[in-house]
Amino acid sequence: MSIVGYYDEPLATLMSPPLSTVRVDGDNMGRVAVRRLMERASVPNLASIQITLACPFIERASVAAASA
Repeated sequence: MSIVGYYDEPLATLMSPPLSTVRVDGDNMGRVAVRRLMERASVPNLASIQITLACPFIERASVAAASA
């Protein structure tokens, strides 16, 4: 069994075993969202787009290899 959290909270490293996590950059996510909202406000018919932000996986001891 493996357990993975999100946002890489500082508490994750203190758990036993330390919790693996996906690091989400909320500040950057907010900046990108506000920038896009401002663009849409000035050009209402602007086409919708999909934006993908990197969310690195931080592997710690809470994950195990898949069994054969």
